[in-house]
Amino acid sequence: MKKLNLLSAFMLLFMAIGFTSCDSEPVDPLLIGNEEEPTGPAIFKVDFSGATYTADEAQAVVTGSSIMISGIKTSNGSVFALSVPATTTGTYDGGDGVMMSYKPTLASTFMYMNVDPTLELEDPTGTITITSINTTAKTISGTFNFTGYWSDETANQPNIAFTNGSFQNIPYTGNVGPQPTSLFKVNIDGTLYTADESLATIGEGLISVAGMRGNNGEMVAIIVNATTTGTYTDAAIMAYYESDEDENGYNNFLENPGTVTISNIDTVNNTISGTFSFTGVNDAGQEKVFTNGVFENVPYTTENTSDDVLKATVDGTFIDYANSVAVTFVGVGNDGNIGIVGIGADGAGIRLSISNALAEGIYPISNATDATVRGYFSVSEDNEFAASTGSLTITSKANGRIAGTFQYTVTDGSSTVHQVTTGQFDVEYDW
Repeated sequence: MKKLNLLSAFMLLFMAIGFTSCDSEPVDPLLIGNEEEPTGPAIFKVDFSGATYTADEAQAVVTGSSIMISGIKTSNGSVFALSVPATTTGTYDGGDGVMMSYKPTLASTFMYMNVDPTLELEDPTGTITITSINTTAKTISGTFNFTGYWSDETANQPNIAFTNGSFQNIPYTGNVGPQPTSLFKVNIDGTLYTADESLATIGEGLISVAGMRGNNGEMVAIIVNATTTGTYTDAAIMAYYESDEDENGYNNFLENPGTVTISNIDTVNNTISGTFSFTGVNDAGQEKVFTNGVFENVPYTTENTSDDVLKATVDGTFIDYANSVAVTFVGVGNDGNIGIVGIGADGAGIRLSISNALAEGIYPISNATDATVRGYFSVSEDNEFAASTGSLTITSKANGRIAGTFQYTVTDGSSTVHQVTTGQFDVEYDW
């Protein structure tokens, strides 16, 4: 599928995009209770390239129609992602729509997937067997195997056989049994588009939602640079692909910001709801107008493979931004600038801007035009204010990571003073 080369972020976040899933009944706790449940620690492992990969962390999500499992190595950010369009024990293969992938490092643009990108109609390879779902302990166990194809078909990378895969006692979130009915729809040039299937993820500082229709890869996708409810314009990317063959699609990447409103994130049922609209433009300059977009009760998974740290006490309240921290690097070498952003549950956020020319040491934070370190506080997406005083200490900077502490004072447009104290950061910025 050619779009693997274009928006690999979507492919990592939406493990089942472009494939037909089969309907299945919710897990019956009475049936599960009759099975012998495995005991012991959570384990996720698989053999490939002459070695055994053992994840440091593993998690799963069970929704009304699917099971999604991930295994992560925190040392390099490598991650396995498995998706089964069912919520009962049993063995599932490519014909059922299973999806599996392996991303070698956090910085990887491409990944190994159980789909040959050069074959458009071929079923995904491999099988996943769900051997146990323990609704008391909320854990899931099973086995898997697949042949992985490098998603950049132009690189001619050899395939990899992933064998003897197993996951045992992996904790899951979400609820078995009936789930709220999900909906994803939008008017495209006045004609209603209703998705057959919709998926979402929250993590790595992003919210991602996609609605798919039919068997040819038709898709509307949304990515928001935030992890909380709110209305977003410049922080939102939206795109529409008519099929798997549509390499560029219609998108708002350039001068058409569009609007996405995240109205509800249900952390009990792991669903997300909201509205959206945008004008999409393709490479030929043709436009499609997307209006009255709605997504309701779309099941989401969490994706946080980063070990980046951002913490601070803001106006007397300690906030850990682990689930929303985002890092940017703009420029080249010492002329570059490191940006570190964190958004709190209330939508307010903090941001640091650090010149890459700085080494370990203590530096003032100010709003002067020549400042090498700046601090910011935002009460919402469009209301950000620069710190007038403060300091930042770089305690270490090596191998593409930077760490340190900070504190600063901000006065917003209403003359309210905000204190950001006991700040800590430890992030990867040079991928």
